[in-house]
Amino acid sequence: MKELRTAFAAALLMLLATSALAQAPGDSMAVCMRPLRERISRNGAVVNEAVSRAFLREGESRSFQQLFTTADCVGFFALGQREVRDLDLFLHTDTGIMLVQDVGEDAHPYVRYCGGVGLSVYVTARMYQGQGEIDLVRIDHAPPSLGDIDTSLGECVVPVGGMHSARPNLGEAPPSLAPREALQRAHNTFLAKGFVAIGQTRSGSLDVGNDAMIPVPLTRGACYAAVVEAEASVQSIEVVVLSAVRQPLAFAPDHGVSASVVFCLDDPGTPTLVVRTSRGRGSFVAEFLQLNDRGVLIPPGVDGIGRANFVQAMNTMAASGLSGAARAWGFLQAGESMRFPLELQAGVCYGLSMAGAAEAFATGFDLVLADDEGNVMGRDLNRSRTPMIYHCAISDEHAQLLVTRGAGAAGRVLLVVGESRAPVTTP
Repeated sequence: MKELRTAFAAALLMLLATSALAQAPGDSMAVCMRPLRERISRNGAVVNEAVSRAFLREGESRSFQQLFTTADCVGFFALGQREVRDLDLFLHTDTGIMLVQDVGEDAHPYVRYCGGVGLSVYVTARMYQGQGEIDLVRIDHAPPSLGDIDTSLGECVVPVGGMHSARPNLGEAPPSLAPREALQRAHNTFLAKGFVAIGQTRSGSLDVGNDAMIPVPLTRGACYAAVVEAEASVQSIEVVVLSAVRQPLAFAPDHGVSASVVFCLDDPGTPTLVVRTSRGRGSFVAEFLQLNDRGVLIPPGVDGIGRANFVQAMNTMAASGLSGAARAWGFLQAGESMRFPLELQAGVCYGLSMAGAAEAFATGFDLVLADDEGNVMGRDLNRSRTPMIYHCAISDEHAQLLVTRGAGAAGRVLLVVGESRAPVTTP
């Protein structure tokens, strides 16, 4: 990533910084990793030698291909030291389909995926904030979580104000929503993006090793969302949509009891919704929605799954009273950033979003809008595939939109801008 030299970039770095630097007690990564290795091994996991030891600067990423030699659950753990503030870890296919990710604000991410013999995946480490040495290890027979990592790492992680702060014990979690109530909330979220419910709500039961497979007849040439909500007793669900020839169209990783995916159906045949759990048991409900693209002019170059992203941005802007249009193309590598200059007019309200093309859809974006002096005017740092910033200009302004990509395949990105001289309604 090119060095940021402007006041705008300095303001962004101050905005993103969330913790102080951390110093390891020594220069050897092995010293810090040894306690964690020993504890994991006692529980039956096999901690292999380091996949990689590398030095990454802020914004840089490194990817490594890994092969499943047996049917197993494999985990990858990364530890950053010294000036590493926020290190992210992604597991994805060679086509950029995200399998699982850990994008928490700490320097020791962990991801895990269960697959069959011969499965080839890529693990990507991305330095979101800071710079320094990282150690990436592979764990076979991996557990769903590594437990209290802070305690295992000991003095290698500063407990307060460093790479990771201790989590207070807040007692029992509040009761979760019933699946159908949670499904209705998710349903309303997708309605705001231009989706319309189709068919009946599906339901089923889940248990470890007992996947639910639901064939869903859908119309070729349209884009859809699949939303799944499970009981709290299920603990965690994974959702996959398979094409008629069993190729994955969309994937939501094993995380929590709520999952949703967006995909476009370009091939003939009936897709199948697969819902599985690796922890608990209980019931679930599922719903399919179709993306309404009537009246949306799809620009050249927006094809495949990329058009779902563009249509959602356009529909969201229209619902807020904005007239949206494609403004400019760019190309981003994983973890890179680029700036789009903007001329904002007094009395005009704007909506700013990004739409990844088909090859860049399996990743999210961070957006920051700032003036030429580096004053932040708006931001969306949720790494969403459909980010959105709203801003109403009081006077004529020169501004810049900084766009940062997460990990995944390199690809084209499209700036989408909505405008209105009337007051707008924001979500």
